[in-house]
Amino acid sequence: MSAHSDSNVMRPSSAADTLAIVLLVLAFAGAILEIFYKPFLVALPLLVITMVAIRVSDRYRRIGMIAVFAITLCWLIGAAFAVWDSRSVI
Repeated sequence: MSAHSDSNVMRPSSAADTLAIVLLVLAFAGAILEIFYKPFLVALPLLVITMVAIRVSDRYRRIGMIAVFAITLCWLIGAAFAVWDSRSVI
């Protein structure tokens, strides 16, 4: 029995997997956006989108957790820049 017998590598992609990856790409793009545009307004919907993507397909759970980390990190950076630049955070 090989180490890859229970792997998802050879499983064909389903519509749920496609939806999950589209939502995760949207979350990563939004994470970059929140650095430059109102981080407190953007972060919560992005986290909800990411959680939906994780629940839709277990195949991309690890990428979803990376997205949560990226959203949180970009939120911190965006909030710090907004305070430093005296612009609106909400």
